[in-house]
Amino acid sequence: MSRPIKYRVWCKNFKEWEKDEILTDKFGNIFHCGKTGMRIVSPDSHVIQQFTGLKDKNNKEVYDGDIIKQNSHFGEILVCQYREKFGMWTFRIRNDGDSFHFHYWELKEFEVVGNIFENSELIENK
Repeated sequence: MSRPIKYRVWCKNFKEWEKDEILTDKFGNIFHCGKTGMRIVSPDSHVIQQFTGLKDKNNKEVYDGDIIKQNSHFGEILVCQYREKFGMWTFRIRNDGDSFHFHYWELKEFEVVGNIFENSELIENK
């Protein structure tokens, strides 16, 4: 399955998604490209999240860090994250650390309900 390589960038300082273009280089530097030109920004102030190539049951793109509601098997709120150890996207159950892989055909039962920056209350352990 081929997928477009897309990213979104969260600015921790302003607590919002970057609207301008963001570039990176092979050394991990992050560049903000706005109306006033290009400037380097601190990786400590920005979080880059990658598109998984998958879409939820409403055709919404699923990104790393998205909060997912799963309605069939688990009835849980899950967090999508890339696990380098396994080389795959996984769902993590709230904040307890357990995670498992998902299959493309199962995603039809999932819905993106938020993300870890704007909706962290959804994944707090009660």
